[in-house]
Parts: sequence; C-alpha cells; structure tokens
Amino acid sequence: MAILNPGQGQLVLPEVMWALVRYLSSTQNCSREQLLFRVSPDALRASGGTQSTLRWMLDTDLLVEATDGRIEFGEVFVTAPPKTEAAFKRGLRESLFGDPRNDALIDDTVQDRGLDLVRGLCWLLAQDPVTTVWNWASAQTSGAEKAGAGAGPTLAGFAGRMIVNDTRWNMFVHWAHYMGFAERWTIGRGSTASMGVSLISSPARAVADAIVELWTPGVEVPAEDFCARILDVLPVIPGGRLSQSVGSVSDTTAVHPTLSYAMLVHSFSGLLAFADKSDASGTVLLDLGHEDDRKSRRISSVTIGKAKRG
Repeated sequence: MAILNPGQGQLVLPEVMWALVRYLSSTQNCSREQLLFRVSPDALRASGGTQSTLRWMLDTDLLVEATDGRIEFGEVFVTAPPKTEAAFKRGLRESLFGDPRNDALIDDTVQDRGLDLVRGLCWLLAQDPVTTVWNWASAQTSGAEKAGAGAGPTLAGFAGRMIVNDTRWNMFVHWAHYMGFAERWTIGRGSTASMGVSLISSPARAVADAIVELWTPGVEVPAEDFCARILDVLPVIPGGRLSQSVGSVSDTTAVHPTLSYAMLVHSFSGLLAFADKSDASGTVLLDLGHEDDRKSRRISSVTIGKAKRG
C-alpha cells in the first residue's frame, strides 16, 4: 500500500495518523473498531482516510494489533508514546527512513509502504534549493539530471520517475510540507493552478527539529560532526545514505546547497552560530549561491542556540 496513492480507498494522511496516535496515547485498552469510532465519525471513516491510514500504520508496524485485538504502539513509539506533534513527526521520520524495505529504493517497481515518499524526498532535496519553484509541470520538464525534458522527476542514477504521476505529486507536496522538508509556494497560485500545487525545496524545519533533539543550547560542535549527525538523522538530504542509494551525487568537497541553506537560515534565526577557527582540526565548506553563481563559506564549528517558538 503506497503512501502517496490515494486511489481506491487508500488515502493516507499524516494528520489522521497523529489523531490516531494521540488518542491511543490516552488509553491502555482499545480495539481497532473502538479506535476508529473515537477518532472519526462514520461519514468520514472511509472517505476521510481514517480506515486506510490505520491500515497503513498496521502494515508498516507503526502500530500493531495484539492477539486479543488491542491496538498497541510499534517499536518506534512503544517506549515513549509521543505527547506532541513534533515528537510524532520525529518518530514518523525515524520509521520511514529506518524501514528495511528502503533497500529497494532503487527499484521503481516497488511502490509500497513509504518508499514512494522517500524517493520523492530524495529527488526534491537533490535539486538546487534557490532556482526553481516545483510543480508537476516543472518537475517533468526540468526535474531530470541528464535525462532530457519530460523524463522527470528523477535522478541520474535512477531508471524511471521518482514520483509517477500528478495525483501522487499532489500528495507528495502535502507530505513533504508536513514532514518539514519543503514549503508551499503560494505566490501566483491562480495563474498556475493547471500545473498543480507548488513547493520549494527546504528542509529547514526538519533540520531544526533534529538540532533540538540532538544537542542542548550552548554546545559547540565540530562542523564535520554536525553535518554527519544531521545526515544520519535525515538521510534523504544529499550526502545521506538514502539519497546516495538512489543516485544523488553530492560534491564531497562541500556541504550540498540544500543543507548549506538550511544551516544558513538557522544562523539568521540564532539557532546556530558559525565559527572558523584557524587552529581547527577540520572544516567544511557551505555551498551557497546558485548554479551559475556559486559561493562558499568555510566553518570549523557550530554553536547551538535556543530554538524560537512559533
């Protein structure tokens, strides 16, 4: 059951997942029927995606059904059921990116579980983050590396489209935004309605959440270690293991622009402060600018600031 394919009663929505998880956190004894009854009225149970979302969560072991019929948390949530939506999103990312089925990411015939979403994120985050607003039309014509117009969205090492059609594109935009890897593009929406919903590549919110989870304010982290930890937690960013597995090629001499710009955004907000110490044992180059006007900034360490609310 693919996460981006809403056809034939298979709509899977992250907001519904959070509603199911939130209710399940409040009770210790709940069957499938009771959970559906409590979270969704009869009229919305099928058309609103509650049944199909619950089925997807059971299929992927986010939730498990015990032998006595009780619904329980799977491995990701069992030790610490999420009390906030941010914690839920964190666990959902962990589940999606840690799924053993991701070994089949390179095979475009495998579309079940969360593989279609993970492929789409790998494609989106490999694109230049400052030059293009992506909709289904631009993804087809400009979203292919060395494969020619109309071949996208894909990467050079991948055979086929990484998002297969406009219906899944619309679901992808919704999921990418919810998970913190993109922002919706709202300017000129009326004039581009025929081309589908649009977004820009920006993992800044996902990166901020990872920073808050990994480090406490005031900690100074070597820049190389900082980037490595972020890529370990968010492996769909170029340089991460999932991104590399589907053909994304990252310049080993510099941090990819996607992560570079996310880090730059957080330096403006005060969440990060950069330093370039002459006696540092290692440094990284942030790749800034855009395709035709590359600029770089060398840093040796990153100091963690306080996350701003709202």
